[in-house]
Amino acid sequence: STFSPDGTRYVRYDRINQALLYSFDRSTGQLSNLVQLEADTTFEGYDGSIAFSPSGRFLYVNSTLRLYQFDLEASDIQASRMLLGEYDGFLYKDIFPADFGLMQLAPDCRIYFPTRSSTPFYHVINFPDRKGPECGFVQRGLPLIATNIASIPNFPNYRLGTGFPVCDSTIQLVVSSVQVPHPQRRVAVFPNPASSYATIEMPQPLTTDSRWSLYSAVGQRVLSQKLGKGQVRYNVPLAGVPPGLYFWEVRLEGVGLGSGKLVVSE
Repeated sequence: STFSPDGTRYVRYDRINQALLYSFDRSTGQLSNLVQLEADTTFEGYDGSIAFSPSGRFLYVNSTLRLYQFDLEASDIQASRMLLGEYDGFLYKDIFPADFGLMQLAPDCRIYFPTRSSTPFYHVINFPDRKGPECGFVQRGLPLIATNIASIPNFPNYRLGTGFPVCDSTIQLVVSSVQVPHPQRRVAVFPNPASSYATIEMPQPLTTDSRWSLYSAVGQRVLSQKLGKGQVRYNVPLAGVPPGLYFWEVRLEGVGLGSGKLVVSE
C-alpha cells in the first residue's frame, strides 16, 4: 500500500482484490470514493506492488511477471490500463529469475524495483509521468555492485506540505565501486600490546589503496600508513611512537572499514 505524493490518494494491492484506490482526506484521515482496478488476474507468481508517478497522475501496478500503467485522470480509469512490459525470462547465472518485485518512487523521480531472487539488478521506470511506453521502462536498467534479494531502500516523502517538489529529476544516482568487507569479518590489528611494529590484517584483499591511521587519546594523528591494494596483511613500523593507548582506523575512499584500540609498549 502507498499514498500518492500529494497525499490525496491511497491505494493498496493484492492479487485477489487487485488495486483498491481511495481518495484520502489528510485533515480527517477518512478514505472515500473507492475504485477497484484490475491489473493482472492470472495469479501467476507472488503478490505484486504499486507506485504513483511524481505528479500522481499515473498508477503503476506490477505482478511477478507483468507491469501495468493506469491513467488516474482518464474518465474510465480501468479502461486506461496499459501493459508496459512482461518479464523477459532472463536468468542470472542461468538460475535466478530477474522477475518483478516491490516498486518505489525514489528522490530522483524514477521508480525502481528489485527482482525477487538473487540478482545484481533493479528494474527502472525512467519517466513515470509519461504515458505508455514513453515512461521509459527498462528491465535490469540499474546494475548493482552486489547481488540483492527482493529488497530496496525505503524512500519516505518528507517534502509533502513543504512547498518543495516531491522529487528532483536532476539528482544523479551514483553506484559506488568500493567493495566494503563483509560486516561479520573485521579488520584485525595485532599484536596488542605492540612495540616495534603492528600487523594490519584485512578480511579480504583491498580493491583499491586504503589508509591506516593511529591517533592519540586526544585525537591527534601520530601515524598514517598507506595500505596498497591487492593485499590482506601489512606490517607497520611503530618507530617514534611513544608508549601509551592509541586509537586506529582504516578508511577506503572515505568509507570506514574498521577501528579499534592499540596499546604501544616500550
